[in-house]
Amino acid sequence: VWTGPATVPVPSHRTTAAVAHEMIASAQEHITLATFSAGKVDDFIAALDERRRGGVGIRLLLETPRSDGSGPDCPKVFEPLLPYVNALEWPRERRRHPDWTSMHVKVIIRDSDAVLVTSANMSEAAMRHNMEVGVKISGGSIALRLRQHFDHLEALGVLRPL
Repeated sequence: VWTGPATVPVPSHRTTAAVAHEMIASAQEHITLATFSAGKVDDFIAALDERRRGGVGIRLLLETPRSDGSGPDCPKVFEPLLPYVNALEWPRERRRHPDWTSMHVKVIIRDSDAVLVTSANMSEAAMRHNMEVGVKISGGSIALRLRQHFDHLEALGVLRPL
């Protein structure tokens, strides 16, 4: 998955936005989406809401501002979805260095069979304009194992509801 200038070896590429939309639209039971920062992604919020209304469980892992209010505020961006989905944070008080340790994960897990691991945050710039690279893995056990990893982090209280 590549977003950015094309080259001869990669003349035609699947942008991060296209792959992310495809994964969300094809989910049958579950989506886990984690992002460090977010902004101007109304189309993704609408797509997630559509899948939620269709019975797909949605888990969002979102970075939150530092104690002084600086830094990403992903819950603000995803606010329209928060009452209806499993929205989680890595609480700052549970981090070794609360104000400079980040929840820097950027991943979309679809059901238990596909995962997009990417450098791209859930933002208009990252999804469509920046130079970003990612890997989509379909089949095998990696998506299931990552989904279970987040399940366990939530069960252990490392991740908690917003």
